[in-house]
Amino acid sequence: MKALFTLLAGLVCFVSLIQAEDSTALSLPNCAVLCFSSTIQNSTCTATMNISATVCGAPVRDRSKSFDAITIIFGSLSLVAVILRVISRHWFNFSLGLDDVFIVGIVVGLFPNECSRIMKPTIFQLLNFSICAINIYGLSANGFGRDVWTVPFQQITNVIRYSYVVQVMYFALIPLIKISILLFYLRLFVEPTIRKLVYMTIIANVVVGVIYVILNVFQCWPISYYWTEWDGEHVGRCINVVAIVNSYSGISIGVDIWMLILPATRVARLNMQWKKKIAVAIMFSVGILFTAVSAIQLAVILPIPYAVTQNPTWDYYNSGVWSQVELSVGIICACMPSMRALLESCFSRLSSSKLETKNRSLLKARDSEVPELKSGSPDRVGNSWDSFDFDFAITQSVGHQIS
Repeated sequence: MKALFTLLAGLVCFVSLIQAEDSTALSLPNCAVLCFSSTIQNSTCTATMNISATVCGAPVRDRSKSFDAITIIFGSLSLVAVILRVISRHWFNFSLGLDDVFIVGIVVGLFPNECSRIMKPTIFQLLNFSICAINIYGLSANGFGRDVWTVPFQQITNVIRYSYVVQVMYFALIPLIKISILLFYLRLFVEPTIRKLVYMTIIANVVVGVIYVILNVFQCWPISYYWTEWDGEHVGRCINVVAIVNSYSGISIGVDIWMLILPATRVARLNMQWKKKIAVAIMFSVGILFTAVSAIQLAVILPIPYAVTQNPTWDYYNSGVWSQVELSVGIICACMPSMRALLESCFSRLSSSKLETKNRSLLKARDSEVPELKSGSPDRVGNSWDSFDFDFAITQSVGHQIS
């Protein structure tokens, strides 16, 4: 469990380093900034801005490759986490619960499925709208992560349209991840009081999710004005996008903290040794990483000038990256308890197999040296393995209670 948490935290830190390096290495030099400020004041045409960039010696900035890499890495990790979760249920002969169904549905909405191109248009048709697929084939392919004045006109419209779809899906998937974790709480706790609190939290997540999805779908009217406003040739109006994004991020972090408090109040009452209580507390504390990523996401989007930016394909990059990371980390955190039980079982069986082989070789050596012990030793070895299996079963039963 500690290894999984450390690995995931390390990947999040790695993304932060990539972001910092990109921002430093690809920042415009001061001479280019001064040249742009004097030229762009007289024209907002991207063609003029492109010529100005060439004349001013501005670097050609392109972060689409790093965006694709982060999308593939974190999307793949979330898919592996869900697969291990399902395997764990089968391994311990547990039926899939509603929380499992939710998390499987979420990863379907997150991870691209190339089968949709060759299979009949059934449910795989929906997978064409998965966030990872849109990130790679919709955003990066149309200029996301590049300066807007280096992107053809039609691609600017396309990238903003795809970012609109991703934004709506983000506001829908984050509450579903939280609901999956809350449904997991219902499988753990039987006390009526905490179950009522969990149900109330689920209802709050549903309400918040529905409200913000509707707000994002209809943030501009007509809806198409969201991705056509940039050219100045269309008429429409939009509500305050900054207020929507910032308020949702604040509410989301508050819900995360509340979801950490809920199990923490019950762990102390569990009837088990203090070492096991600490292990259970650590298991629940993986949600801290999810909360931390949400806080980073909020810190990233606050300085973005959503309403006045003239460079959306570049300015929205950091927000796009951390949205992907937040969704993937949330899925992985939701799957960690089941992954822990499965990995512990696998490692325990591997260790027991090695120990059994070693004991048998030692027994054979003793039998060859002391023939009279031949009849007695197997019983003692067998008894020792009986006790080991019993201890292992107890350990697994504890794991089942919390996973």
